[in-house]
Amino acid sequence: MLRGSEVLNKVIFWLENLYYIFELFLYELALVPFIYLRLIYNIAKVAEAKNAIGLILLWIPFGPFFLTYGVLKDMYFFFKILCDYKEDDDAFLIKQEEDKLQDHIVIYNEIIDTLRAIMNVFKYKKKKKLAKWSKKSPSPGGNKESPR
Repeated sequence: MLRGSEVLNKVIFWLENLYYIFELFLYELALVPFIYLRLIYNIAKVAEAKNAIGLILLWIPFGPFFLTYGVLKDMYFFFKILCDYKEDDDAFLIKQEEDKLQDHIVIYNEIIDTLRAIMNVFKYKKKKKLAKWSKKSPSPGGNKESPR
């Protein structure tokens, strides 16, 4: 039953995130032409004339490939983040550690209470023995009558 609910949880998780994956991919692809043109503008604006022409001539054929690589890399990291269930596992392990520590504390407190109860029993028996013994033993001067 637990395994079935875990599988259902993952299926629902991925069905919900398919929309976000598709949306992010389309958003980044829509940005590629604007970034491509903006970089040509920035190169022309910042670099010197001779250097700018060389950089623009390199960017024009290789820019789309570089930007497509950037989109794919972003999608890879997005999938990697979605697939990372380690945080849930860490939270579960931390909860288990806290439960174990709490169990130790409870057991320790129960042992202390038990030892206190045993000590009270011994104290009670000791008081009872002392009371019996003091009734049986004569007083230090004996039971002689004092001379008058």
